[in-house]
Amino acid sequence: MSISGIGSSSTKVHHRVNLELCSRCNSYTTRLEAAVIKHIISPQPSQLINIDHWNLPNIALADPGFNRNDNIDIQLGAEFHHQLLVKGQIKLNKDLPILPNTLLGWIVSGKVRGSQSTTTTCGMCVENETSLEEDIAQLWELEKVKATDKTLSVPEKHCENHFAKSYTIDENGRFVLRIPFNDNPRP
Repeated sequence: MSISGIGSSSTKVHHRVNLELCSRCNSYTTRLEAAVIKHIISPQPSQLINIDHWNLPNIALADPGFNRNDNIDIQLGAEFHHQLLVKGQIKLNKDLPILPNTLLGWIVSGKVRGSQSTTTTCGMCVENETSLEEDIAQLWELEKVKATDKTLSVPEKHCENHFAKSYTIDENGRFVLRIPFNDNPRP
């Protein structure tokens, strides 16, 4: 299976797992099937978010460390979002995210306006938009194909043509091609 994401990037999924997702705050559990990939996204948020001035109420957060840079272990699809929401929402103030209540505990969702950048929180992950923009720009730079004016030699052209005519892609995404034989080998 292949999963597509931002910028049409695609990740091959070779494994799935059945798991039980349990709230750390209450007795809620659910079973689901999940695709297993090496990395969902880089650790989030990209930097520590100071929440000392937020005046958070004494509530059970689904992720009490949402403001600290850490790996994202699981990403739930949109089909779970509304199933997890329950009654209750806390608005801290206009410059801070809201805290919706879920079956997994209270989550942080919205924008954090800081002096240097704007941070977006969504569910239980936090993402720095300035860093995201920089990461996307860097990704585009990496993805640029550098044009070369190199003229291919006759053997190089032969190799290119052989590859173009004989390659296939197997079910694991690997390139498979016939081994070329030299009609006139040198002794």
